[in-house]
Amino acid sequence: MPEPQRPQRPQPAKRLPVPPPAQPAPGVRGTPPLPAGQLMAATPQGVRPVKLTDVEVRMLAEAGIVWKPGMKLPDNMAEILRNARAQVAQLQAAAHAEATAADLPPPVDPATPPLQMHTQRLEDMPPQQRAQYSAIVSDLLNQELVRQAEARQREVRQYQLGNLPQDVREAALNAERVAEAHQPPAPAGGGGGETQRPRRRLQLEPPLTVPPPDVVDDLAAYDQVMQQLPPEQRPANALPRASAAPPPPTAQPPPSAAESLPDLGDKAVQTHCPHCTWPLDQDDVPEPTYAEKMVFLHAILGQKPFEQSYTLLGGKVEVSFRSLTTQEVDAAFRQAYAEQAAGKLVTQFDFWERVNRMRLYLQLRSLRSDAYQHDLPDGLSRATNPLANALWEETDALPEKMDPEDTGLGGVEHYLLTRVLRTESLNRIVAAACNRFNRLVSRLEAMVDNSDFWQATGAPS
Repeated sequence: MPEPQRPQRPQPAKRLPVPPPAQPAPGVRGTPPLPAGQLMAATPQGVRPVKLTDVEVRMLAEAGIVWKPGMKLPDNMAEILRNARAQVAQLQAAAHAEATAADLPPPVDPATPPLQMHTQRLEDMPPQQRAQYSAIVSDLLNQELVRQAEARQREVRQYQLGNLPQDVREAALNAERVAEAHQPPAPAGGGGGETQRPRRRLQLEPPLTVPPPDVVDDLAAYDQVMQQLPPEQRPANALPRASAAPPPPTAQPPPSAAESLPDLGDKAVQTHCPHCTWPLDQDDVPEPTYAEKMVFLHAILGQKPFEQSYTLLGGKVEVSFRSLTTQEVDAAFRQAYAEQAAGKLVTQFDFWERVNRMRLYLQLRSLRSDAYQHDLPDGLSRATNPLANALWEETDALPEKMDPEDTGLGGVEHYLLTRVLRTESLNRIVAAACNRFNRLVSRLEAMVDNSDFWQATGAPS
Protein backbone atom coordinates (compact mmCIF):
# COMPACT_ATOMS: atom_id res chain seq x y z
CA MET A 1 0.00 0.00 0.00
CA PRO A 2 1.29 3.43 -0.77
CA GLU A 3 2.22 5.49 2.20
CA PRO A 4 -0.14 8.38 3.04
CA GLN A 5 1.22 11.77 2.18
CA ARG A 6 1.97 14.07 5.01
CA PRO A 7 0.25 17.49 4.98
CA GLN A 8 2.59 20.23 3.91
CA ARG A 9 3.12 23.19 6.16
CA PRO A 10 2.18 26.58 4.70
CA GLN A 11 5.11 28.64 3.61
CA PRO A 12 5.60 31.85 5.55
CA ALA A 13 4.75 35.05 3.66
CA LYS A 14 7.63 36.80 2.15
CA ARG A 15 8.45 40.20 3.47
CA LEU A 16 8.71 43.15 1.18
CA PRO A 17 12.25 43.78 0.13
CA VAL A 18 13.89 46.80 1.64
CA PRO A 19 14.19 49.53 -0.99
CA PRO A 20 17.67 50.52 -1.94
CA PRO A 21 19.17 53.61 -0.35
CA ALA A 22 18.09 56.92 -1.84
CA GLN A 23 20.59 58.19 -4.31
CA PRO A 24 21.43 61.89 -4.13
CA ALA A 25 20.07 63.81 -7.10
CA PRO A 26 22.57 65.74 -9.16
CA GLY A 27 22.76 69.39 -8.16
CA VAL A 28 20.73 68.94 -4.92
CA ARG A 29 22.41 69.51 -1.60
CA GLY A 30 21.45 68.18 1.78
CA THR A 31 19.95 64.90 2.85
CA PRO A 32 16.50 63.50 1.98
CA PRO A 33 13.73 63.88 4.61
CA LEU A 34 13.79 60.12 5.25
CA PRO A 35 16.90 58.12 5.95
CA ALA A 36 18.08 56.08 3.02
CA GLY A 37 16.42 52.67 2.86
CA GLN A 38 13.93 53.30 5.74
CA LEU A 39 10.19 52.48 5.31
CA MET A 40 7.03 54.34 6.48
CA ALA A 41 5.16 52.27 9.07
CA ALA A 42 1.60 51.62 7.81
CA THR A 43 -0.86 50.57 10.53
CA PRO A 44 -4.66 50.30 10.70
CA GLN A 45 -4.66 53.51 12.73
CA GLY A 46 -2.96 55.48 9.96
CA VAL A 47 0.48 56.29 8.69
CA ARG A 48 3.09 56.90 11.32
CA PRO A 49 6.29 58.50 10.10
CA VAL A 50 9.43 56.89 11.38
CA LYS A 51 11.32 60.17 11.63
CA LEU A 52 10.64 63.86 10.99
CA THR A 53 12.98 66.66 10.18
CA ASP A 54 14.00 69.24 12.74
CA VAL A 55 11.91 71.90 11.03
CA GLU A 56 8.79 69.71 11.20
CA VAL A 57 9.41 68.86 14.85
CA ARG A 58 9.75 72.59 15.64
CA MET A 59 6.53 73.41 13.77
CA LEU A 60 4.69 70.73 15.75
CA ALA A 61 6.10 72.09 19.00
CA GLU A 62 4.83 75.56 18.10
CA ALA A 63 1.41 74.02 17.60
CA GLY A 64 1.59 72.38 21.04
CA ILE A 65 2.38 68.83 19.85
CA VAL A 66 5.45 67.06 21.22
CA TRP A 67 6.27 64.46 18.62
CA LYS A 68 8.06 61.22 19.38
CA PRO A 69 9.23 58.55 16.93
CA GLY A 70 6.35 56.27 15.93
CA MET A 71 3.65 58.73 17.08
CA LYS A 72 0.55 59.04 14.86
CA LEU A 73 -0.11 62.50 13.44
CA PRO A 74 -3.69 63.93 13.55
CA ASP A 75 -5.73 63.83 10.34
CA ASN A 76 -6.35 67.60 10.42
CA MET A 77 -2.68 68.45 10.80
CA ALA A 78 -2.80 71.17 8.13
CA GLU A 79 -5.70 72.96 9.85
CA ILE A 80 -3.93 72.77 13.24
CA LEU A 81 -0.79 74.35 11.81
CA ARG A 82 -2.79 77.05 10.02
CA ASN A 83 -4.64 78.00 13.23
CA ALA A 84 -1.42 78.02 15.18
CA ARG A 85 0.22 80.40 12.70
CA ALA A 86 -2.84 82.71 12.86
CA GLN A 87 -2.75 82.77 16.67
CA VAL A 88 0.96 83.52 16.67
CA ALA A 89 0.43 86.36 14.18
CA GLN A 90 -2.35 87.85 16.33
CA LEU A 91 -0.24 87.67 19.44
CA GLN A 92 2.70 89.29 17.68
CA ALA A 93 0.47 92.08 16.27
CA ALA A 94 -1.04 92.74 19.73
CA ALA A 95 2.40 92.86 21.33
CA HIS A 96 3.68 95.22 18.66
CA ALA A 97 0.67 97.52 19.04
CA GLU A 98 1.10 97.56 22.82
CA ALA A 99 4.78 98.33 22.50
CA THR A 100 4.32 101.13 19.99
CA ALA A 101 1.36 102.68 21.87
CA ALA A 102 3.58 103.47 24.82
CA ASP A 103 5.96 105.43 22.57
CA LEU A 104 3.29 107.53 20.79
CA PRO A 105 3.16 111.20 21.81
CA PRO A 106 -0.14 112.51 23.21
CA PRO A 107 -2.53 113.99 20.62
CA VAL A 108 -2.50 117.36 22.39
CA ASP A 109 0.18 118.94 24.52
CA PRO A 110 -0.94 118.60 28.16
CA ALA A 111 0.16 122.18 28.75
CA THR A 112 -2.28 123.51 26.14
CA PRO A 113 -4.85 125.81 27.75
CA PRO A 114 -8.55 124.98 27.22
CA LEU A 115 -10.19 126.32 24.10
CA GLN A 116 -11.96 129.62 24.61
CA MET A 117 -15.13 130.15 22.56
CA HIS A 118 -15.77 133.70 21.42
CA THR A 119 -19.18 134.44 19.93
CA GLN A 120 -20.09 137.51 17.94
CA ARG A 121 -23.28 138.52 16.18
CA LEU A 122 -23.15 138.71 12.40
CA GLU A 123 -24.61 142.21 12.45
CA ASP A 124 -21.78 143.45 14.71
CA MET A 125 -18.99 142.28 12.35
CA PRO A 126 -17.23 144.58 9.94
CA PRO A 127 -18.65 144.57 6.41
CA GLN A 128 -15.73 142.63 4.91
CA GLN A 129 -15.73 139.98 7.63
CA ARG A 130 -19.52 139.80 7.50
CA ALA A 131 -19.43 139.15 3.73
CA GLN A 132 -16.79 136.45 4.23
CA TYR A 133 -18.79 134.58 6.87
CA SER A 134 -22.00 135.00 4.88
CA ALA A 135 -20.34 133.41 1.86
CA ILE A 136 -19.13 130.49 4.00
CA VAL A 137 -22.56 129.89 5.53
CA SER A 138 -24.24 130.23 2.13
CA ASP A 139 -21.81 127.72 0.63
CA LEU A 140 -22.49 125.22 3.43
CA LEU A 141 -26.24 125.64 3.06
CA ASN A 142 -26.03 125.12 -0.70
CA GLN A 143 -23.98 121.96 -0.22
CA GLU A 144 -26.54 120.61 2.25
CA LEU A 145 -29.41 121.44 -0.10
CA VAL A 146 -27.63 119.71 -2.98
CA ARG A 147 -27.00 116.67 -0.79
CA GLN A 148 -30.66 116.48 0.25
CA ALA A 149 -31.83 116.92 -3.35
CA GLU A 150 -29.54 114.12 -4.54
CA ALA A 151 -30.76 111.87 -1.71
CA ARG A 152 -34.38 112.54 -2.66
CA GLN A 153 -33.58 111.91 -6.31
CA ARG A 154 -31.98 108.58 -5.43
CA GLU A 155 -35.00 107.59 -3.33
CA VAL A 156 -37.42 108.53 -6.10
CA ARG A 157 -35.36 106.65 -8.66
CA GLN A 158 -35.17 103.53 -6.50
CA TYR A 159 -38.94 103.69 -6.05
CA GLN A 160 -39.49 104.07 -9.79
CA LEU A 161 -37.12 101.24 -10.63
CA GLY A 162 -38.83 99.05 -8.04
CA ASN A 163 -42.21 99.54 -9.73
CA LEU A 164 -40.88 98.61 -13.18
CA PRO A 165 -40.98 95.03 -14.48
CA GLN A 166 -37.82 93.02 -14.04
CA ASP A 167 -36.82 93.06 -17.72
CA VAL A 168 -37.46 96.81 -18.09
CA ARG A 169 -35.49 97.60 -14.93
CA GLU A 170 -32.50 95.55 -16.08
CA ALA A 171 -32.60 97.22 -19.51
CA ALA A 172 -32.58 100.69 -17.93
CA LEU A 173 -29.65 99.86 -15.64
CA ASN A 174 -27.67 98.32 -18.51
CA ALA A 175 -28.23 101.43 -20.63
CA GLU A 176 -26.88 103.62 -17.85
CA ARG A 177 -23.82 101.42 -17.44
CA VAL A 178 -23.11 101.67 -21.17
CA ALA A 179 -23.48 105.46 -21.00
CA GLU A 180 -21.03 105.64 -18.07
CA ALA A 181 -18.52 103.44 -19.91
CA HIS A 182 -18.54 105.73 -22.98
CA GLN A 183 -18.42 108.96 -20.95
CA PRO A 184 -15.10 110.87 -21.36
CA PRO A 185 -12.96 111.01 -18.21
CA ALA A 186 -12.81 114.16 -16.12
CA PRO A 187 -9.86 116.51 -16.83
CA ALA A 188 -6.81 116.05 -14.65
CA GLY A 189 -6.30 118.55 -11.85
CA GLY A 190 -9.98 119.15 -11.20
CA GLY A 191 -9.89 122.85 -12.19
CA GLY A 192 -8.82 124.92 -15.15
CA GLY A 193 -10.36 122.56 -17.66
CA GLU A 194 -13.81 122.15 -19.10
CA THR A 195 -16.37 121.20 -16.51
CA GLN A 196 -17.59 117.64 -16.71
CA ARG A 197 -21.11 117.24 -18.03
CA PRO A 198 -23.50 115.56 -15.60
CA ARG A 199 -24.34 111.97 -16.27
CA ARG A 200 -27.64 111.61 -18.08
CA ARG A 201 -30.13 109.15 -16.74
CA LEU A 202 -32.97 107.56 -18.55
CA GLN A 203 -36.20 109.53 -18.32
CA LEU A 204 -38.43 107.40 -16.12
CA GLU A 205 -40.63 110.21 -14.80
CA PRO A 206 -43.73 111.18 -16.78
CA PRO A 207 -43.16 114.27 -18.95
CA LEU A 208 -44.33 117.56 -17.50
CA THR A 209 -47.22 119.26 -19.21
CA VAL A 210 -46.12 122.73 -20.30
CA PRO A 211 -49.04 125.18 -20.33
CA PRO A 212 -49.53 127.34 -23.44
CA PRO A 213 -47.90 130.77 -23.34
CA ASP A 214 -49.95 133.75 -22.33
CA VAL A 215 -50.94 135.94 -25.27
CA VAL A 216 -50.79 139.66 -24.47
CA ASP A 217 -52.44 142.24 -26.68
CA ASP A 218 -49.62 144.80 -27.09
CA LEU A 219 -50.78 146.54 -30.27
CA ALA A 220 -51.17 149.83 -28.39
CA ALA A 221 -47.51 149.73 -27.28
CA TYR A 222 -46.49 148.81 -30.83
CA ASP A 223 -48.38 151.83 -32.22
CA GLN A 224 -46.72 154.10 -29.68
CA VAL A 225 -43.24 152.93 -30.67
CA MET A 226 -44.01 153.28 -34.37
CA GLN A 227 -45.23 156.88 -33.85
CA GLN A 228 -41.99 157.84 -32.13
CA LEU A 229 -39.90 156.64 -35.10
CA PRO A 230 -39.19 159.06 -37.96
CA PRO A 231 -41.07 158.28 -41.17
CA GLU A 232 -37.87 157.30 -43.00
CA GLN A 233 -37.01 154.70 -40.28
CA ARG A 234 -40.35 153.00 -40.20
CA PRO A 235 -40.31 149.52 -41.82
CA ALA A 236 -42.21 149.06 -45.04
CA ASN A 237 -44.07 146.00 -43.69
CA ALA A 238 -45.23 147.72 -40.52
CA LEU A 239 -48.42 146.33 -39.07
CA PRO A 240 -51.53 148.52 -39.23
CA ARG A 241 -52.31 150.56 -36.23
CA ALA A 242 -54.55 149.17 -33.59
CA SER A 243 -58.12 150.01 -34.30
CA ALA A 244 -60.19 151.97 -31.90
CA ALA A 245 -61.96 150.28 -29.08
CA PRO A 246 -64.64 147.92 -30.32
CA PRO A 247 -68.17 149.24 -30.12
CA PRO A 248 -70.18 148.12 -27.12
CA PRO A 249 -72.39 145.11 -27.75
CA THR A 250 -75.93 145.85 -28.64
CA ALA A 251 -78.50 144.98 -26.07
CA GLN A 252 -80.31 141.76 -26.86
CA PRO A 253 -84.00 141.41 -26.19
CA PRO A 254 -84.85 139.38 -23.08
CA PRO A 255 -85.38 135.72 -23.87
CA SER A 256 -88.79 134.18 -23.58
CA ALA A 257 -89.73 131.79 -20.84
CA ALA A 258 -89.11 128.78 -23.06
CA GLU A 259 -85.73 130.07 -24.19
CA SER A 260 -84.65 130.94 -20.64
CA LEU A 261 -84.59 127.26 -19.66
CA PRO A 262 -81.01 125.92 -19.52
CA ASP A 263 -79.90 123.51 -22.19
CA LEU A 264 -78.93 120.42 -20.24
CA GLY A 265 -77.77 118.48 -23.29
CA ASP A 266 -77.83 114.72 -23.81
CA LYS A 267 -76.07 113.97 -20.52
CA ALA A 268 -79.04 115.23 -18.51
CA VAL A 269 -81.35 112.62 -20.05
CA GLN A 270 -81.87 109.93 -17.42
CA THR A 271 -81.34 106.54 -19.00
CA HIS A 272 -81.11 104.30 -15.90
CA CYS A 273 -82.84 104.14 -12.57
CA PRO A 274 -80.72 105.94 -9.93
CA HIS A 275 -81.52 103.22 -7.35
CA CYS A 276 -81.25 99.91 -9.19
CA THR A 277 -79.56 101.05 -12.47
CA TRP A 278 -82.33 99.41 -14.49
CA PRO A 279 -82.36 100.68 -18.13
CA LEU A 280 -85.36 102.93 -18.51
CA ASP A 281 -85.63 102.36 -22.26
CA GLN A 282 -87.06 98.88 -21.62
CA ASP A 283 -90.74 98.36 -21.06
CA ASP A 284 -91.97 98.03 -17.50
CA VAL A 285 -92.98 94.66 -16.17
CA PRO A 286 -96.67 94.18 -16.94
CA GLU A 287 -99.04 94.28 -14.03
CA PRO A 288 -99.26 90.74 -12.61
CA THR A 289 -102.57 89.06 -13.31
CA TYR A 290 -104.94 87.73 -10.71
CA ALA A 291 -103.82 84.14 -11.37
CA GLU A 292 -100.12 85.05 -11.03
CA LYS A 293 -100.76 86.84 -7.75
CA MET A 294 -102.76 83.93 -6.40
CA VAL A 295 -100.09 81.35 -7.34
CA PHE A 296 -97.40 83.56 -5.80
CA LEU A 297 -99.44 83.91 -2.60
CA HIS A 298 -99.91 80.13 -2.39
CA ALA A 299 -96.16 79.59 -2.88
CA ILE A 300 -95.32 82.05 -0.09
CA LEU A 301 -97.86 80.60 2.34
CA GLY A 302 -96.95 77.02 1.45
CA GLN A 303 -93.18 77.74 1.56
CA LYS A 304 -92.52 76.19 -1.79
CA PRO A 305 -90.94 77.52 -5.01
CA PHE A 306 -93.04 79.72 -7.28
CA GLU A 307 -93.51 78.32 -10.80
CA GLN A 308 -94.69 79.97 -14.01
CA SER A 309 -95.06 78.77 -17.62
CA TYR A 310 -94.66 80.75 -20.84
CA THR A 311 -95.58 79.94 -24.45
CA LEU A 312 -93.07 80.81 -27.15
CA LEU A 313 -93.03 80.82 -30.95
CA GLY A 314 -96.77 81.23 -31.29
CA GLY A 315 -97.62 78.44 -28.88
CA LYS A 316 -95.28 75.88 -30.45
CA VAL A 317 -92.95 75.78 -27.45
CA GLU A 318 -93.81 75.90 -23.76
CA VAL A 319 -91.20 76.55 -21.09
CA SER A 320 -91.64 76.70 -17.32
CA PHE A 321 -89.40 78.06 -14.57
CA ARG A 322 -89.28 77.94 -10.80
CA SER A 323 -87.77 80.06 -8.08
CA LEU A 324 -84.73 78.76 -6.19
CA THR A 325 -83.99 78.06 -2.57
CA THR A 326 -81.31 79.97 -0.69
CA GLN A 327 -79.06 76.90 -0.61
CA GLU A 328 -79.30 76.52 -4.39
CA VAL A 329 -78.32 80.17 -4.92
CA ASP A 330 -75.35 79.63 -2.59
CA ALA A 331 -74.34 76.57 -4.62
CA ALA A 332 -74.33 78.67 -7.80
CA PHE A 333 -72.09 81.25 -6.14
CA ARG A 334 -69.74 78.57 -4.78
CA GLN A 335 -69.37 77.12 -8.26
CA ALA A 336 -68.58 80.56 -9.71
CA TYR A 337 -66.06 81.35 -6.96
CA ALA A 338 -64.33 77.99 -7.48
CA GLU A 339 -64.00 78.63 -11.21
CA GLN A 340 -62.71 82.14 -10.52
CA ALA A 341 -60.07 80.79 -8.14
CA ALA A 342 -59.03 78.28 -10.81
CA GLY A 343 -58.44 81.12 -13.29
CA LYS A 344 -61.35 80.28 -15.60
CA LEU A 345 -63.18 83.58 -14.89
CA VAL A 346 -61.05 86.67 -15.50
CA THR A 347 -63.33 89.68 -15.02
CA GLN A 348 -66.34 90.49 -12.87
CA PHE A 349 -68.52 90.37 -15.97
CA ASP A 350 -67.48 86.74 -16.47
CA PHE A 351 -68.30 86.01 -12.84
CA TRP A 352 -71.85 87.39 -12.95
CA GLU A 353 -72.49 85.82 -16.35
CA ARG A 354 -71.51 82.48 -14.85
CA VAL A 355 -73.82 82.98 -11.85
CA ASN A 356 -76.77 83.83 -14.11
CA ARG A 357 -76.16 80.76 -16.24
CA MET A 358 -76.09 78.48 -13.19
CA ARG A 359 -79.33 80.03 -11.99
CA LEU A 360 -80.90 79.41 -15.42
CA TYR A 361 -79.90 75.73 -15.38
CA LEU A 362 -81.53 75.24 -11.97
CA GLN A 363 -84.64 77.38 -12.67
CA LEU A 364 -85.50 75.58 -15.91
CA ARG A 365 -88.34 73.21 -15.01
CA SER A 366 -89.55 71.88 -18.37
CA LEU A 367 -89.27 72.50 -22.10
CA ARG A 368 -91.95 70.98 -24.31
CA SER A 369 -92.92 71.05 -27.98
CA ASP A 370 -94.31 68.72 -30.60
CA ALA A 371 -90.79 67.39 -31.24
CA TYR A 372 -89.51 66.86 -27.67
CA GLN A 373 -90.63 66.64 -24.05
CA HIS A 374 -88.07 67.58 -21.37
CA ASP A 375 -89.27 67.41 -17.76
CA LEU A 376 -86.38 68.32 -15.49
CA PRO A 377 -85.85 67.80 -11.73
CA ASP A 378 -87.12 70.51 -9.37
CA GLY A 379 -84.12 70.39 -6.99
CA LEU A 380 -80.34 70.12 -7.08
CA SER A 381 -79.87 67.90 -4.05
CA ARG A 382 -81.61 66.93 -0.84
CA ALA A 383 -79.31 69.27 1.10
CA THR A 384 -80.17 72.31 -1.04
CA ASN A 385 -83.90 71.57 -1.59
CA PRO A 386 -85.39 69.13 0.94
CA LEU A 387 -89.00 69.48 -0.39
CA ALA A 388 -88.16 68.68 -4.03
CA ASN A 389 -89.88 65.74 -5.68
CA ALA A 390 -87.05 64.94 -8.11
CA LEU A 391 -83.36 65.71 -7.61
CA TRP A 392 -80.55 66.17 -10.09
CA GLU A 393 -78.13 64.18 -7.93
CA GLU A 394 -80.43 61.14 -8.01
CA THR A 395 -80.61 60.98 -11.81
CA ASP A 396 -78.29 59.34 -14.29
CA ALA A 397 -77.40 62.74 -15.68
CA LEU A 398 -74.86 63.44 -12.92
CA PRO A 399 -71.85 61.18 -12.28
CA GLU A 400 -70.96 60.10 -8.78
CA LYS A 401 -69.26 62.88 -6.78
CA MET A 402 -65.57 62.30 -6.14
CA ASP A 403 -65.17 65.50 -4.09
CA PRO A 404 -67.58 66.43 -1.24
CA GLU A 405 -67.15 70.10 -2.14
CA ASP A 406 -68.40 69.51 -5.69
CA THR A 407 -71.72 71.31 -6.21
CA GLY A 408 -72.79 69.10 -9.12
CA LEU A 409 -73.65 72.08 -11.31
CA GLY A 410 -71.00 71.10 -13.82
CA GLY A 411 -72.87 67.88 -14.57
CA VAL A 412 -76.19 69.75 -14.77
CA GLU A 413 -74.72 72.16 -17.30
CA HIS A 414 -73.25 69.33 -19.39
CA TYR A 415 -76.58 67.50 -19.49
CA LEU A 416 -78.64 70.57 -20.46
CA LEU A 417 -76.24 71.74 -23.17
CA THR A 418 -75.96 68.30 -24.73
CA ARG A 419 -79.57 67.07 -24.32
CA VAL A 420 -81.92 70.08 -23.97
CA LEU A 421 -80.40 73.45 -25.00
CA ARG A 422 -78.37 72.20 -27.93
CA THR A 423 -78.30 75.38 -30.03
CA GLU A 424 -77.27 78.94 -29.19
CA SER A 425 -80.58 80.38 -30.42
CA LEU A 426 -82.64 78.11 -28.18
CA ASN A 427 -80.33 78.94 -25.27
CA ARG A 428 -80.84 82.70 -25.75
CA ILE A 429 -84.61 82.30 -26.16
CA VAL A 430 -84.90 80.34 -22.92
CA ALA A 431 -82.58 82.80 -21.13
CA ALA A 432 -84.76 85.74 -22.20
CA ALA A 433 -87.86 83.96 -20.94
CA CYS A 434 -86.09 83.25 -17.65
CA ASN A 435 -85.26 86.95 -17.28
CA ARG A 436 -88.94 87.74 -17.84
CA PHE A 437 -89.84 85.27 -15.07
CA ASN A 438 -87.29 86.79 -12.66
CA ARG A 439 -88.65 90.30 -13.33
CA LEU A 440 -92.14 89.05 -12.56
CA VAL A 441 -90.92 87.58 -9.26
CA SER A 442 -89.18 90.86 -8.38
CA ARG A 443 -92.37 92.80 -9.16
CA LEU A 444 -94.47 90.49 -6.97
CA GLU A 445 -91.94 90.74 -4.15
CA ALA A 446 -91.99 94.55 -4.39
CA MET A 447 -95.79 94.56 -4.10
CA VAL A 448 -96.00 92.82 -0.72
CA ASP A 449 -96.05 96.19 1.07
CA ASN A 450 -98.82 97.47 -1.16
CA SER A 451 -102.24 97.48 0.52
CA ASP A 452 -103.88 96.80 -2.84
CA PHE A 453 -102.05 93.50 -3.19
CA TRP A 454 -104.43 91.66 -0.85
CA GLN A 455 -107.47 93.25 -2.40
CA ALA A 456 -106.35 92.22 -5.84
CA THR A 457 -106.00 88.60 -4.70
CA GLY A 458 -109.60 88.48 -3.54
CA ALA A 459 -112.48 87.03 -5.49
CA PRO A 460 -112.52 88.43 -8.99
CA SER A 461 -115.34 90.86 -9.63
